[in-house]
Amino acid sequence: MLKHEIVKRIKHKNFKQNVSSLNSCILMIKSNTKILFWVIHLIFLSVSFSYANVYSEKERLNSSFVESTPESTIEQAHNLPKWIKEEKIRAGYLYDYNDTKYASLVRDHGFNSLIVKGWRFYRKEDYNKTFERYRRWGKAGRENKLHIFIAYNWQPEKEALSIYRPVVFSDGTPGVTVCPRDKEFWQKHLIRTGKDIAKLSLAPSLWIDGIFLDNEWYRSEDLPTRKRSYGEHTCFCDNCFSSFLFTKGYTGTTLPEVVAEKRERWLDGKKLRDDYFGFLVKEVESLAEAYRQEVHKINPSLILGMYPMPYNRVLKSIARGLGTEESPMLLFATDSYYKGGHKRIPKEPSALYKRSGIDAFYVGGYLLRKYKSDKLFVELPIAAEKCSGYWIYRLSLLWGKPREKEPLAGGSQLEYWQALSRANKNIDKLNDK
Repeated sequence: MLKHEIVKRIKHKNFKQNVSSLNSCILMIKSNTKILFWVIHLIFLSVSFSYANVYSEKERLNSSFVESTPESTIEQAHNLPKWIKEEKIRAGYLYDYNDTKYASLVRDHGFNSLIVKGWRFYRKEDYNKTFERYRRWGKAGRENKLHIFIAYNWQPEKEALSIYRPVVFSDGTPGVTVCPRDKEFWQKHLIRTGKDIAKLSLAPSLWIDGIFLDNEWYRSEDLPTRKRSYGEHTCFCDNCFSSFLFTKGYTGTTLPEVVAEKRERWLDGKKLRDDYFGFLVKEVESLAEAYRQEVHKINPSLILGMYPMPYNRVLKSIARGLGTEESPMLLFATDSYYKGGHKRIPKEPSALYKRSGIDAFYVGGYLLRKYKSDKLFVELPIAAEKCSGYWIYRLSLLWGKPREKEPLAGGSQLEYWQALSRANKNIDKLNDK
């Protein structure tokens, strides 16, 4: 009976209760040293088991960079990762194939983040190679205390585009990217890649803090401006048009036979244009929400971000879907990208976007080929005061041979590094106030 009581007490999960049980047991078995030894031995095993559970939990948290980087703990009061609130994002953009040996150079000059872009996913061997490069940068991030944002394109590679439904303009012609409602595209390209990044981010040996979804339309540089992005002229594909009409009571036998180039005019004539775009907006937003949910099932701490700023219906829908009040997304913005600097960064940008239903924090963007080194020295601390930090495209211009096709705006590579280092030191001073 005594032994049964001892075992019952020492198996209690709570350590404090274990100690309390020990005290009680000691009182019960004062005169029996052999039983006392047996009790202590079993309690030691119980405590060791509890410690193992605690260690396993720490390992899990470490995969979200909480144990190894306390600064990345979510600041619930502000719904913003603590390190961003305290340091501001100071990010440089580069490509996955760039040499990770430059990570220490980046950190030594006051940066705290890198955006690492990969874009080859269509063939299995390319997919695996891209993720191996992501892994390499995640490891370099951990070794150099740099927060890594993994970037990939919304737009599929040219070889992959044929397997998805293309976007269709109001004139009936297809575009160089996909219909934003193509669920197969969302599942096979966006969600699949996002989930694999989330899985990679759980590795304790890596620092991967977020995703940078690049929504630029590549291979559209030589096209008219109207055909280089989504807008009021997209999408009028068969699927979008018929799916909308089904919501209005049409059936397979009553669908009007309207060719793509005449659909916009037909909707205007039926006074259905606003309803049509409202339908598209809700559909895309729902798909973006599903993306967020799938990624956050794997790693709820992973920060979702996108580029550029949402200037059309589709981009706004994506932004609304990616961010929530509890977990805002990051806008890697382009208001200041080419010119104007901090003056083009909106006042209280988070509040501005909130009025559009977008929960986001704003990061000001700067092109090295548009801003001289001495100008960046002045600009970056002001940008950091106005928003959640800055990001620079592209940092790899500051090592190796100068690029004739993408020259620096003004200053040598050394002068840029010196200016950036001084700017980051000034941001440190602002953050210490």
